Amino acid sequence: MKRNIVFVAVCIVLIGFAVGCSNLNPSREKSEFEITYAAELSAARSLLQDRRSKYVFDNAVANISDRSNLRYGLHEQYLFMGSAGFPRYFHPLVTVSEGDTVIDGGSLRGDVSMKFSKKVGANGRVIVFEPDPAAVKANLKRFKKYEVKNIEVYPLALWNVNCTMIFYFEEGVYGRGTLFGYASPLTTMEVETITIDYFVKTRDIEKVNFIKLHIEGAEMQALKGAENILRMHKPNLAIAIYHEPRHLFEMILWLNSLELGYKFWMDEHDIGQRVNLYAMSALRVN
Repeated sequence: MKRNIVFVAVCIVLIGFAVGCSNLNPSREKSEFEITYAAELSAARSLLQDRRSKYVFDNAVANISDRSNLRYGLHEQYLFMGSAGFPRYFHPLVTVSEGDTVIDGGSLRGDVSMKFSKKVGANGRVIVFEPDPAAVKANLKRFKKYEVKNIEVYPLALWNVNCTMIFYFEEGVYGRGTLFGYASPLTTMEVETITIDYFVKTRDIEKVNFIKLHIEGAEMQALKGAENILRMHKPNLAIAIYHEPRHLFEMILWLNSLELGYKFWMDEHDIGQRVNLYAMSALRVN
Protein backbone atom coordinates (compact mmCIF):
# COMPACT_ATOMS: atom_id res chain seq x y z
CA MET A 1 0.00 0.00 0.00
CA LYS A 2 2.78 2.40 0.99
CA ARG A 3 4.60 1.64 -2.27
CA ASN A 4 1.48 2.48 -4.27
CA ILE A 5 1.10 5.80 -2.44
CA VAL A 6 4.74 6.67 -3.08
CA PHE A 7 4.38 5.70 -6.75
CA VAL A 8 1.30 7.90 -7.16
CA ALA A 9 3.04 10.82 -5.42
CA VAL A 10 6.06 10.54 -7.71
CA CYS A 11 3.81 10.45 -10.77
CA ILE A 12 2.03 13.61 -9.62
CA VAL A 13 5.35 15.41 -9.15
CA LEU A 14 6.57 14.32 -12.59
CA ILE A 15 3.34 15.39 -14.26
CA GLY A 16 3.55 18.76 -12.54
CA PHE A 17 7.13 19.17 -13.70
CA ALA A 18 6.16 18.29 -17.27
CA VAL A 19 3.33 20.80 -17.20
CA GLY A 20 5.74 23.42 -15.93
CA CYS A 21 8.17 22.62 -18.74
CA SER A 22 5.42 22.94 -21.30
CA ASN A 23 4.71 26.46 -20.04
CA LEU A 24 8.27 27.77 -20.24
CA ASN A 25 7.32 30.22 -22.96
CA PRO A 26 3.97 31.52 -21.74
CA SER A 27 1.94 33.59 -24.11
CA ARG A 28 2.24 37.10 -22.76
CA GLU A 29 2.68 40.46 -24.34
CA LYS A 30 6.33 41.20 -25.04
CA SER A 31 7.86 44.04 -23.08
CA GLU A 32 9.74 46.98 -24.53
CA PHE A 33 12.97 45.36 -23.32
CA GLU A 34 12.21 42.15 -25.24
CA ILE A 35 11.22 44.01 -28.38
CA THR A 36 14.19 46.40 -28.33
CA TYR A 37 16.76 43.67 -27.74
CA ALA A 38 15.02 40.73 -29.43
CA ALA A 39 17.95 39.83 -31.69
CA GLU A 40 20.53 40.13 -28.91
CA LEU A 41 18.44 38.10 -26.45
CA SER A 42 17.89 35.35 -29.00
CA ALA A 43 21.58 35.22 -29.92
CA ALA A 44 22.71 35.08 -26.29
CA ARG A 45 20.16 32.41 -25.36
CA SER A 46 21.27 30.21 -28.26
CA LEU A 47 24.82 30.15 -26.87
CA LEU A 48 23.79 28.70 -23.51
CA GLN A 49 24.86 25.09 -23.14
CA ASP A 50 21.98 23.38 -21.39
CA ARG A 51 18.26 23.48 -20.75
CA ARG A 52 18.69 24.64 -17.16
CA SER A 53 20.66 27.69 -18.33
CA LYS A 54 17.93 28.56 -20.83
CA TYR A 55 15.25 28.27 -18.10
CA VAL A 56 17.26 30.67 -15.94
CA PHE A 57 17.68 33.05 -18.87
CA ASP A 58 13.94 32.98 -19.65
CA ASN A 59 13.10 33.61 -15.99
CA ALA A 60 15.44 36.61 -15.93
CA VAL A 61 13.87 38.04 -19.08
CA ALA A 62 10.40 37.56 -17.56
CA ASN A 63 11.51 39.39 -14.40
CA ILE A 64 12.98 42.27 -16.39
CA SER A 65 9.86 42.51 -18.48
CA ASP A 66 7.47 42.54 -15.54
CA ARG A 67 9.54 44.39 -12.96
CA SER A 68 12.54 45.98 -14.72
CA ASN A 69 14.80 44.00 -12.38
CA LEU A 70 16.60 40.66 -12.42
CA ARG A 71 16.53 40.23 -8.64
CA TYR A 72 12.92 39.67 -7.68
CA GLY A 73 13.08 35.90 -7.45
CA LEU A 74 11.43 33.29 -9.59
CA HIS A 75 8.81 34.49 -12.03
CA GLU A 76 5.46 32.77 -11.50
CA GLN A 77 5.88 30.74 -14.69
CA TYR A 78 9.19 29.32 -13.43
CA LEU A 79 8.48 28.52 -9.79
CA PHE A 80 9.15 24.81 -10.33
CA MET A 81 12.76 25.54 -11.29
CA GLY A 82 14.34 26.25 -7.90
CA SER A 83 17.84 27.49 -7.12
CA ALA A 84 21.12 26.05 -8.36
CA GLY A 85 22.28 22.74 -6.93
CA PHE A 86 25.79 24.00 -6.20
CA PRO A 87 27.37 26.85 -4.19
CA ARG A 88 27.43 30.23 -5.83
CA TYR A 89 30.53 30.84 -8.01
CA PHE A 90 31.44 27.12 -7.92
CA HIS A 91 29.84 25.64 -11.01
CA PRO A 92 30.72 21.92 -11.32
CA LEU A 93 32.06 22.41 -14.87
CA VAL A 94 33.72 25.82 -14.37
CA THR A 95 36.17 24.94 -11.65
CA VAL A 96 38.95 26.28 -9.45
CA SER A 97 41.87 23.88 -8.95
CA GLU A 98 44.90 23.36 -6.76
CA GLY A 99 47.64 25.85 -7.61
CA ASP A 100 45.37 28.25 -9.51
CA THR A 101 45.60 32.02 -9.47
CA VAL A 102 42.16 33.54 -8.88
CA ILE A 103 41.10 37.15 -9.44
CA ASP A 104 38.29 37.86 -6.96
CA GLY A 105 36.52 41.10 -7.84
CA GLY A 106 34.28 42.18 -4.96
CA SER A 107 34.93 40.25 -1.75
CA LEU A 108 32.17 41.51 0.58
CA ARG A 109 32.82 39.63 3.88
CA GLY A 110 35.50 37.39 2.39
CA ASP A 111 33.46 34.19 2.50
CA VAL A 112 34.01 33.31 -1.16
CA SER A 113 37.65 34.44 -1.01
CA MET A 114 38.20 31.96 1.84
CA LYS A 115 36.63 29.18 -0.22
CA PHE A 116 38.89 30.04 -3.16
CA SER A 117 41.84 30.01 -0.76
CA LYS A 118 41.09 26.44 0.27
CA LYS A 119 40.55 25.35 -3.33
CA VAL A 120 43.86 26.71 -4.65
CA GLY A 121 45.90 25.57 -1.67
CA ALA A 122 49.34 26.67 -0.53
CA ASN A 123 50.67 26.84 -4.09
CA GLY A 124 47.77 28.95 -5.32
CA ARG A 125 46.95 32.61 -5.05
CA VAL A 126 43.75 34.61 -4.51
CA ILE A 127 43.95 38.28 -5.51
CA VAL A 128 41.08 40.33 -4.07
CA PHE A 129 39.97 43.74 -5.36
CA GLU A 130 37.64 45.58 -3.00
CA PRO A 131 37.31 49.40 -2.87
CA ASP A 132 34.84 49.51 0.03
CA PRO A 133 36.84 50.62 3.11
CA ALA A 134 34.69 48.71 5.60
CA ALA A 135 34.90 45.52 3.54
CA VAL A 136 38.68 45.83 3.19
CA LYS A 137 39.06 46.25 6.96
CA ALA A 138 36.79 43.27 7.67
CA ASN A 139 38.57 41.09 5.12
CA LEU A 140 42.06 41.85 6.42
CA LYS A 141 40.94 41.18 10.00
CA ARG A 142 39.35 37.88 9.04
CA PHE A 143 42.24 36.63 6.93
CA LYS A 144 44.68 37.49 9.71
CA LYS A 145 42.53 35.73 12.31
CA TYR A 146 42.53 32.51 10.31
CA GLU A 147 46.18 32.91 9.28
CA VAL A 148 45.37 32.79 5.58
CA LYS A 149 48.61 33.20 3.64
CA ASN A 150 47.50 32.94 0.00
CA ILE A 151 45.06 35.89 -0.20
CA GLU A 152 46.12 39.40 -1.19
CA VAL A 153 43.75 42.37 -0.79
CA TYR A 154 43.96 45.52 -2.92
CA PRO A 155 41.70 48.54 -2.14
CA LEU A 156 41.13 49.19 -5.85
CA ALA A 157 38.07 49.14 -8.10
CA LEU A 158 38.19 47.05 -11.26
CA TRP A 159 37.33 49.00 -14.41
CA ASN A 160 38.18 49.21 -18.13
CA VAL A 161 40.76 52.01 -17.64
CA ASN A 162 43.14 53.10 -14.89
CA CYS A 163 41.79 56.34 -13.41
CA THR A 164 40.27 57.98 -10.35
CA MET A 165 36.49 57.76 -9.87
CA ILE A 166 33.84 58.57 -7.30
CA PHE A 167 32.81 55.55 -5.23
CA TYR A 168 29.38 55.60 -3.59
CA PHE A 169 28.77 53.57 -0.45
CA GLU A 170 26.71 53.39 2.74
CA GLU A 171 28.69 54.36 5.81
CA GLY A 172 29.21 51.33 8.05
CA VAL A 173 27.46 48.96 5.66
CA TYR A 174 29.79 47.11 3.34
CA GLY A 175 28.94 45.23 0.21
CA ARG A 176 26.68 47.87 -1.34
CA GLY A 177 29.31 50.22 -2.70
CA THR A 178 29.18 51.11 -6.38
CA LEU A 179 30.73 53.33 -9.03
CA PHE A 180 27.25 54.16 -10.33
CA GLY A 181 25.59 55.86 -7.37
CA TYR A 182 22.31 53.94 -7.20
CA ALA A 183 22.57 53.07 -3.50
CA SER A 184 21.02 55.35 -0.86
CA PRO A 185 21.81 57.01 1.51
CA LEU A 186 25.26 57.67 0.12
CA THR A 187 28.73 58.57 1.25
CA THR A 188 31.28 59.27 -1.45
CA MET A 189 35.02 58.99 -1.77
CA GLU A 190 37.57 58.90 -4.55
CA VAL A 191 38.97 55.50 -5.49
CA GLU A 192 41.64 54.37 -7.86
CA THR A 193 40.47 52.05 -10.61
CA ILE A 194 42.66 49.51 -12.34
CA THR A 195 42.32 47.07 -15.22
CA ILE A 196 43.03 43.40 -14.72
CA ASP A 197 45.32 43.54 -17.77
CA TYR A 198 47.47 46.29 -16.25
CA PHE A 199 47.61 44.67 -12.83
CA VAL A 200 48.67 41.27 -14.15
CA LYS A 201 51.25 42.76 -16.50
CA THR A 202 52.87 44.99 -13.90
CA ARG A 203 52.91 42.27 -11.20
CA ASP A 204 54.50 39.66 -13.51
CA ILE A 205 51.73 37.17 -12.82
CA GLU A 206 52.41 34.11 -14.93
CA LYS A 207 48.85 32.93 -15.41
CA VAL A 208 45.29 33.78 -14.35
CA ASN A 209 43.13 30.66 -14.13
CA PHE A 210 39.85 31.99 -12.78
CA ILE A 211 38.09 35.37 -12.62
CA LYS A 212 35.12 36.00 -10.34
CA LEU A 213 33.31 39.34 -10.62
CA HIS A 214 30.59 40.69 -8.35
CA ILE A 215 31.19 44.42 -8.40
CA GLU A 216 27.76 46.04 -8.35
CA GLY A 217 27.24 46.74 -12.03
CA ALA A 218 30.85 47.27 -13.15
CA GLU A 219 31.29 43.69 -14.36
CA MET A 220 31.14 44.52 -18.08
CA GLN A 221 33.77 47.25 -17.76
CA ALA A 222 36.03 45.00 -15.70
CA LEU A 223 35.75 42.25 -18.31
CA LYS A 224 36.76 44.65 -21.07
CA GLY A 225 39.71 45.68 -18.92
CA ALA A 226 40.79 42.04 -18.92
CA GLU A 227 40.66 41.41 -22.67
CA ASN A 228 44.37 40.65 -23.03
CA ILE A 229 44.24 38.19 -20.12
CA LEU A 230 41.17 36.56 -21.62
CA ARG A 231 42.99 36.15 -24.94
CA MET A 232 46.23 34.87 -23.41
CA HIS A 233 45.06 32.76 -20.48
CA LYS A 234 41.39 31.99 -21.22
CA PRO A 235 40.48 31.81 -17.51
CA ASN A 236 37.28 30.28 -16.22
CA LEU A 237 34.69 32.93 -15.37
CA ALA A 238 31.99 33.35 -12.71
CA ILE A 239 30.18 36.68 -13.04
CA ALA A 240 27.16 38.29 -11.41
CA ILE A 241 24.93 39.59 -14.20
CA TYR A 242 21.83 40.85 -12.39
CA HIS A 243 22.80 44.46 -11.70
CA GLU A 244 22.07 45.73 -15.22
CA PRO A 245 19.40 44.14 -17.47
CA ARG A 246 21.50 44.37 -20.63
CA HIS A 247 24.27 42.37 -18.97
CA LEU A 248 22.01 39.37 -19.49
CA PHE A 249 23.08 39.31 -23.15
CA GLU A 250 25.96 41.81 -23.43
CA MET A 251 28.55 39.73 -21.62
CA ILE A 252 27.80 36.54 -23.50
CA LEU A 253 27.83 38.24 -26.89
CA TRP A 254 31.00 40.23 -26.16
CA LEU A 255 32.90 37.19 -24.92
CA ASN A 256 31.67 35.16 -27.88
CA SER A 257 32.84 37.89 -30.29
CA LEU A 258 36.42 37.38 -29.07
CA GLU A 259 36.34 33.88 -30.60
CA LEU A 260 38.13 32.31 -27.66
CA GLY A 261 36.06 29.15 -27.54
CA TYR A 262 34.03 30.11 -24.47
CA LYS A 263 31.01 28.01 -23.57
CA PHE A 264 28.33 29.50 -21.34
CA TRP A 265 26.07 28.42 -18.51
CA MET A 266 23.72 30.45 -16.35
CA ASP A 267 22.20 29.71 -12.97
CA GLU A 268 20.21 31.29 -10.19
CA HIS A 269 21.11 31.39 -6.52
CA ASP A 270 19.12 32.34 -3.42
CA ILE A 271 15.78 31.36 -4.98
CA GLY A 272 16.30 33.24 -8.19
CA GLN A 273 17.43 36.54 -6.71
CA ARG A 274 21.01 36.37 -8.00
CA VAL A 275 21.82 35.32 -11.56
CA ASN A 276 25.36 34.27 -12.41
CA LEU A 277 27.06 33.65 -15.74
CA TYR A 278 29.64 30.87 -15.90
CA ALA A 279 32.04 30.46 -18.81
CA MET A 280 34.82 28.07 -19.75
CA SER A 281 36.97 28.10 -22.88
CA ALA A 282 37.30 24.91 -24.91
CA LEU A 283 40.64 26.30 -26.16
CA ARG A 284 42.12 26.67 -22.68
CA VAL A 285 45.41 24.90 -22.02
CA ASN A 286 46.01 24.19 -18.32
